[in-house]
Order: sequence, then C-alpha cells, then structure tokens
Amino acid sequence: MGYTIYYSRAFIRVGEQYIPLVNSGASNVSEWVNGRMVSEKDWGVLNWQRRGQILFSESGIHDIAKDYERLNQESGMCYKSRNKPFVHGKFEAWIVGGMKLAYTIEEYGSAGNIINVVDYPNGMAERWRCQPFSSDEELFSLIKQLGIGRDIDISFSGREITRPTARRAHDRGNEMAHTGNYSADSRPNQPSVLKQISAAREQSAASDKPKRDKPRKSHGEEI
Repeated sequence: MGYTIYYSRAFIRVGEQYIPLVNSGASNVSEWVNGRMVSEKDWGVLNWQRRGQILFSESGIHDIAKDYERLNQESGMCYKSRNKPFVHGKFEAWIVGGMKLAYTIEEYGSAGNIINVVDYPNGMAERWRCQPFSSDEELFSLIKQLGIGRDIDISFSGREITRPTARRAHDRGNEMAHTGNYSADSRPNQPSVLKQISAAREQSAASDKPKRDKPRKSHGEEI
C-alpha cells in the first residue's frame, strides 16, 4: 500500500495571508522526467477539506495543520521521506513552520520560478489548465475572472524551485568573485585581517635568520 511523501513546502505570502504550497507525491507512483522514471512530485495547496480555497490567515494555517496531524495519526500515511513517517506532532509543526519560510509572489518570481493558477473547469481533472501570474494583483484578477467557489489550485512550474535566499546568495557570490566588492555582512572581519598582517611580519622576520638545510617535500608527501 502506498503513502504520501511531503518532500518540501514553499508557502507564499499574500498580504497578511498565506498560500500553503507543498511538494508531495504518492510513494507508489512514478513519472517520466528527462528520459528516466522517477518518483511522482507535484506542487499543490494544502487544503484538504477546503477544496477551492487557496488563501488562509495564520489561524487558518494552524487549523489546517491540526487537521492534517489528525489525519496522519489516524492513517499513518503521511511521510517526510521514503520509509520515514512523520511522528506524533511533527507533521503539524512542519506545516505551521512553513509560515516562517514564506516569500511573496514577486520574490519567488525574481528567483526564476513560475507560479500558476490551475483551473479545473466543472471539476474535471482531465481538463485542467494553467494560467501563470507574477503579482498579487494578477492573482486576485484571475480568481475574480474564474469566479468564487471555482475548483482551482496553485502550483509551481517544474518539480523543483529556486528559493529566493539561495538565488540571492548565488548572485552575491558571483558579484564578489567578479568585482572583489564585499557587502558589509560578507567583508572579512578586522581581527582576522590583523592576524594575517601579524603572521606575515613574523614570516618576514624569520626569513632574515640563517636557514638550516632540510629535505625537500613534494606535493602530498609528508616529511
């Protein structure tokens, strides 16, 4: 019997509300990706018992977390990785913790991610269609266009995403490598620089002393 693996979470912050997006898949379902068979992974809103609703307040996220924790305790079918289930209380904490890692639509977009509204006309899953959006305004416009109560979902394009923090760190590293400019939080600290200067002076003083013959050492060879 299969179970559901919750690989990761990527909550979206929209004003004072959240879209609880998770990347999950059935343990016994596979799909073809780049010419090879891999485990299923799909992004979707964590809205069991609340189909069609995508935006939740902080208290709403806590309610969702309690519902999924209860579901896991009753079924034991919620896993955080293959063969590793969520133990008592951990699934609820994992969901609630997603709010601390939430980013805005614009921040996800700046990292190169594409977010879509997934529309299921008349509730027919086989006829779903994706409509991308890149701002809060575009999201609300799509929701209004599709109609309140419509069976919709939110999803990233692709199995994996780039976290905004990872993209910023990558860009900052490239900038420092090409320009030599350091930001305030990445500049070598003063004590470290002073130690290097002191060590250089000691080495220079030592070089003025008479040297004793010693065997030469090749790279990787211990003397």
